[in-house]
Amino acid sequence: MPVKTKSRLTKKEREEFVIPENLRGILVGLLLGDLNVQKLTPKSNAILKFEQGFIHKDYLDHLYELFQQYCSVAPKISNRTPDKRTGNIYTRVRFYTYCL
Repeated sequence: MPVKTKSRLTKKEREEFVIPENLRGILVGLLLGDLNVQKLTPKSNAILKFEQGFIHKDYLDHLYELFQQYCSVAPKISNRTPDKRTGNIYTRVRFYTYCL
């Protein structure tokens, strides 16, 4: 399936999404680790949120290469709010999947 650049998919496009067996195994491992599953609204389907500190940017870029056909936009770099204990500001890299 080609990489999409829009945030919404048609019903036909959503029905065509199939996650290959090798990516399913990777997802299980990531879910047991630090992959985050979120519902944006109570009635919506879930998204997968991939997020790492900037020091792990290469790792997150690799994950994006594996899952980019399931995402609407490329990874973004942003700063977190200052740590309450230390006042340090940490940079993160993150991307989300479609809500399917």
